[in-house]
Amino acid sequence: MSKTAMHFELALVETIQESLVSGQDLWVPGLGTFNVDHVAAQIRHDEDRDVLVIDPPRSIVTFSSSDDEGELPEFKSR
Repeated sequence: MSKTAMHFELALVETIQESLVSGQDLWVPGLGTFNVDHVAAQIRHDEDRDVLVIDPPRSIVTFSSSDDEGELPEFKSR
């Protein structure tokens, strides 16, 4: 990989990270859209142990890819 390509790759990763941390969607031409879905904390009852369980809040990074022929499936990472 050339030095210029490596600098471009690092700049792209930094830009995506900054946008996601600040809660902004980011559309990258020719690639797709990155965004973050925020899931609030949830309390649920575990019937097997008869206890309440608290699931902490979390952020799920979502990437939607598209091409010239239309939308492709949405991919989610946990």
